[in-house]
Parts: sequence; C-alpha cells; structure tokens
Amino acid sequence: MFQNKTPLQAGLIFGLIMVVFTAIYQYYEGAAVDLKLLVSSLTGGAVGGFVYGGIEWLKRR
Repeated sequence: MFQNKTPLQAGLIFGLIMVVFTAIYQYYEGAAVDLKLLVSSLTGGAVGGFVYGGIEWLKRR
C-alpha cells in the first residue's frame, strides 16, 4: 500500500486514517466533536507515517 510513496505522502495517509478512526470512535461514543483530539490524531498519525515512510524510503535507496 505504501510502496513508492514519499515520506510526506505516507505521513498524510497515516494522518488521515487516524482522523477517520478518531471521528468514528467519537461518533459511536456519542461524544461531541473534540477538535483538539482530531488535531492531535492527525499530528500523531502524520508524524508516525512520516517516520515510517522515511525509514522505508531510506531502505529502498
């Protein structure tokens, strides 16, 4: 899925996946939309994806 992706692309994909899962969790818990939680999920997913994508990119070089 992440083959031939730059670290930035992998970070964006991971970040968006994290936001989707967080939004689904908030919806099923019946909680109000917590913007701070969504932003932290996006940031955490993006950083994790960027690091993962960077490692994979360096392995392919």
